[in-house]
Amino acid sequence: MIITKGGLLKEYPIIELGGGAGPKYHPNFDAMPGPDVDVIYDLRKGIPLPDSSVGEIYSGDFYEHLTFEEGLALLKQCKRVLKPGGFISFVIPDIVGNVRVHPELDPTIQSLLYGTRRHEFDVHKMWYTPELMRYILVHEGWEVIDIEHYEGAHMKFLVRAKCKIKASG
Repeated sequence: MIITKGGLLKEYPIIELGGGAGPKYHPNFDAMPGPDVDVIYDLRKGIPLPDSSVGEIYSGDFYEHLTFEEGLALLKQCKRVLKPGGFISFVIPDIVGNVRVHPELDPTIQSLLYGTRRHEFDVHKMWYTPELMRYILVHEGWEVIDIEHYEGAHMKFLVRAKCKIKASG
């Protein structure tokens, strides 16, 4: 079931996937309801938008909540809904960087490894490094534009990639 605030449009310059309670962009698609969630939808079932309808897809701290297979399926859906020349910008925790910064199994690293586990959608199901994400994207037909590293309490990276090959379905 898709629950929206105000209905869906035919085209968007940018959307956010899995933005939860603190999205950077709207519309924000998330499986859990909240005041800043515009479309309540389980993204494991696809992206409920028409083909070639989005210019950019942003996602921060969401991709790791999918299994490897669900992540590949989401990338195919991103290709489907992106306009020609469209791109993705995903912020993802860096598993190796985080283990290096937090060598003890303290609550911080446990949260980074597993998620907070407050509900079904708040569990980390896959871990990534910038190198692994680059490999996956290239293998799936994306052109990696850049990978930017963020250092701090939580090591993350931003990967930006452009759709090279349009996929159907």
